[in-house]
Amino acid sequence: MRATHPFMVLPGASRTQGAKGLGGEISFKVSGRDTDGVWTLFETPSLPYAGPPLHFHRRQDEWFYVLKEKHRFRIGSDEHTVQAGGSIFAPRMIPHTWENTGVEPGKLLILGNYLLDKITRRAVSLVLA
Repeated sequence: MRATHPFMVLPGASRTQGAKGLGGEISFKVSGRDTDGVWTLFETPSLPYAGPPLHFHRRQDEWFYVLKEKHRFRIGSDEHTVQAGGSIFAPRMIPHTWENTGVEPGKLLILGNYLLDKITRRAVSLVLA
């Protein structure tokens, strides 16, 4: 159901519970339910020298904002290193992946559509099973 009133999400809190990534708890700041499926925004921790396998999305673009540490992104045949405070856009249908190249745990803010919300939960549960 679409949110009809303003809401605030405290540091470390999430609009939905139970989503764990490879680096720990995924914190949904705005869920797809809040926006009638238009978009979702979540914060995900990243372990040093780790990231998801190369993949693509058929129907959604993805935007990444690096909050902590340095991350290497591969989008298509291009590779980019993004420092904290930088961002990068991955268009739909283009294979992409990322890796925390720092020695400390990192953190990303990821914006995508509601499908990304569902895909993230399903993929993480399969990887961790």
